[in-house]
Amino acid sequence: MKRLAIVVGVIIVGVAAGVWFAHTRRPARNRQTDLPNILLITLDTTRADHLSCYGYTRATSPHIDALAAEGMVYDRCIATSSWTLPAHASLLTGRFPTSHGAIYDPNGAVVLAGILPGEWANYRVAALGDRIETLATVLKRHGYATGGVVGGPWLKKPFGLGQGFDDYDDDEITNVNGRLAEQINRRALPWITRMADRAFLLFINYFDPHDPYLPPEEFRYHFLDTSKLIGGVKATPEQLLALYDAEIHYTDHFLGELVDHLKDLGIYDDTWIIITADHGELFGEHDLRGHGLTLYEEEVHIPLIMKYPKRWAKQGRRADLIRLVDIMPIILDRLEIPVPPDVQGTASGQSRGWALAETYPLSVLSKRGHYRAFYRGNLKYVWNSRGGHMLFDLDADPREQKNLYGLQLDRAAEMRTAMDALIKALPRPTQTTVVTHVDPNLLKILRSLGYVTGPTSAPRPTTTSTFPAGRP
Repeated sequence: MKRLAIVVGVIIVGVAAGVWFAHTRRPARNRQTDLPNILLITLDTTRADHLSCYGYTRATSPHIDALAAEGMVYDRCIATSSWTLPAHASLLTGRFPTSHGAIYDPNGAVVLAGILPGEWANYRVAALGDRIETLATVLKRHGYATGGVVGGPWLKKPFGLGQGFDDYDDDEITNVNGRLAEQINRRALPWITRMADRAFLLFINYFDPHDPYLPPEEFRYHFLDTSKLIGGVKATPEQLLALYDAEIHYTDHFLGELVDHLKDLGIYDDTWIIITADHGELFGEHDLRGHGLTLYEEEVHIPLIMKYPKRWAKQGRRADLIRLVDIMPIILDRLEIPVPPDVQGTASGQSRGWALAETYPLSVLSKRGHYRAFYRGNLKYVWNSRGGHMLFDLDADPREQKNLYGLQLDRAAEMRTAMDALIKALPRPTQTTVVTHVDPNLLKILRSLGYVTGPTSAPRPTTTSTFPAGRP
């Protein structure tokens, strides 16, 4: 009997230990047959040249740098637009803005200012059409759990980017700061824990680097010389840049927390982490501030970093041209999932060699007109609806200081012909016709960010920050 009791005791202890282990670490899946998890992260308004792994002198991104060291860094990634909605729509559909149609549009189905009289009635955008397949739609059909946690107002559900997601969390976006990275993680980490035993796609938008630059207190002065700060005085351009970098550093901190959570769950090695941005930001270059109205490199050259699952390990840097529209087909091709026929990006670098970016601001936002930028090799041709065309040799002139348009008219004409043929060949979107009125709270946020303005108002306001009185 004593021996039997000992045996039973050993069994009980073993079962208890097994139960404890199962609740503290997820059992490994068969990695030869299972699909990897995919974590797709956008750093809103983040220039490639302000991340340390792209050569920036400030240590803004230690956690991103660590992922870059493990994975592949793309040095020439071009956004498809210079503002949030069309760029994210391109990321999630593999289509250029002309084709997906999620842009400013006086006849669009989403009414931004319908609650106001007069000329405001035509202030609209077109949402992403509900007949367009997104990355989430395709992966869901192939067995993925799909979730999104977003921080910026342009990613809220009325604009159509939540299509295909089982869970799409756009709560708590109540002011110009959007939702902070800390708030994003409070929703994202529990979702990952719940889905840890199955393949998932989680799309995260960290909004913090977008203006206004108001990083939380413990990060605010990281790159500032506090001995030179005076309370109640507006930040200088140099100080604004330091605050922008502090926002990136703050975001990086919580991205690191996200990575640590994957490691704690034992799924980091099985997760494909893709980090990019929707667009960048101008800080006085070309005598401009902000984004969305033009297509200079400061606005459209964005980071792209891929940390692959351990079994696919790839490391290094690539200098060939890559576009936001290529990310969806790259993912699907690697998973051996057919790419939808209307996707315009490509998984193969051999099929690229050119890029296209577009922005079509409403006249109430800008009097500069519409812009299209076409890249081929080292050349960048910029078409402008008001005749302000440009041509740059980016190898010789990466800061776009010398417009070659008037000096190389034949070459510019060749680029224009190629771009026009490409635009003409793109399929046009099939948009929903159901008119949606944006709620007053969201409209207020968009107005305060400069995306919605009165018919006679100036374009986007310059961001300012006032240091609190009594602060060092």
